Amino acid sequence: MIKKLDLNALEQPTLELTLLDKDKTTFRLVCPDVKLVERFMAASRELSAVQTSGDAKAIKKLYALTAEVISCNLDGIEVTAEDLRDKYGVKFVHLIFIFKDYLDFIKEINEAKN
Repeated sequence: MIKKLDLNALEQPTLELTLLDKDKTTFRLVCPDVKLVERFMAASRELSAVQTSGDAKAIKKLYALTAEVISCNLDGIEVTAEDLRDKYGVKFVHLIFIFKDYLDFIKEINEAKN
């Protein structure tokens, strides 16, 4: 019996994220490395506290982390926190939705592995 695993045939799980710019830029996000996932999950637990406090330094860190996650995309496009705010028009409230959906995406990947 011959078994074959062709990694080229595997379809990588992706989450499509369409941003708010006039071109409605879409990124096909993929799961980043474990360390980035852990940082993202830890930050998600602080999201509501940051929203309530309005701590500018913490908000800036959340934008940077979100940009890092969005930079993990199939097209290899790197995104910065400044890009998110200025180029793509992402407000803090949008970060909350991005966090929620990306965490759901990660959860689905983990459940599929089991």
